[in-house]
Amino acid sequence: MGIAESRTFFAFGKIIKSDIDFSDMLLTAEGEVDIFISEADIKKKEFEQSNVFRKGIQAGINIQGDTVTLNWPGIVRCQISGGQEINYKRLGDNLQTLKLFLLSEAIGILLAQRGYFLLHGSAVEINQKAHVFVGEPGAGKSTTAAAFWQAGQTVLTDDLVAIHVGKETIELIPSFPQFKIWENAIEGLAIDKEKLKPSFEGLKKYLVSQKKTGFPRKSIPLKSITILKAETDTEALSPLTVPIELLKHYPLPHQLMTGKLHQKHFKQAVQIGSLIQIEKINRPDGFSKLKAFVQSTIQKN
Repeated sequence: MGIAESRTFFAFGKIIKSDIDFSDMLLTAEGEVDIFISEADIKKKEFEQSNVFRKGIQAGINIQGDTVTLNWPGIVRCQISGGQEINYKRLGDNLQTLKLFLLSEAIGILLAQRGYFLLHGSAVEINQKAHVFVGEPGAGKSTTAAAFWQAGQTVLTDDLVAIHVGKETIELIPSFPQFKIWENAIEGLAIDKEKLKPSFEGLKKYLVSQKKTGFPRKSIPLKSITILKAETDTEALSPLTVPIELLKHYPLPHQLMTGKLHQKHFKQAVQIGSLIQIEKINRPDGFSKLKAFVQSTIQKN
């Protein structure tokens, strides 16, 4: 059922050793292992309901020191420890759903434990620079990324954006060469649906698999963060307002945003705001305007 002898893969700039075969989704890799994913007997705990939903299922969370346990009833219970290890207990039979869940909030928590700044959004590469798009649900993040892909650009990440914040540099960590697209976006962008696989996360989502060869393995300088809004004039954000605005797009359970992690998130957001172009724009209304926006953005960058 896909569970076999451990193999090593590459995602989010890390080498992952896993007893799950991710070869249909992730790049293969060799070298010193950064992250371990393995099946284990994880005891049921007292879980607090989080603000995270996957496949319409609300995740429960339990935090004990540097160990975080997530529980999606009927799907998976996973324990994330020390920025290095993800143990999981299967609660359902669908392997692809299990894989998608492990590569979402589970690995997101691990990356947060390792000190990365995280956003819920999509990112594309234009001329060796990364551009991030965030927004409320339905704002068009994944559709915008798909339109850039259709125009020949690489989608660096879909859903989970991981950023390394240095003293003088801000870099995006590419995730893996697969992203999801809504059915209405496929129709609006005139993409051949027959070449896509249904996503196991939702009936109206499909998976786009980009070529693994050529997908970037190294971090990419971050040039911009664009906040897609339904009703706002285009406006640049000041460094002082950036932390509050970006916190709205935090992709992990809100229970994690306390203490040292909250302080670090705020400091990193200030640093990002001082070095990166961040602005709010009206999302392009309609697919023809979206395509025009994509072409204009590519030409400017």
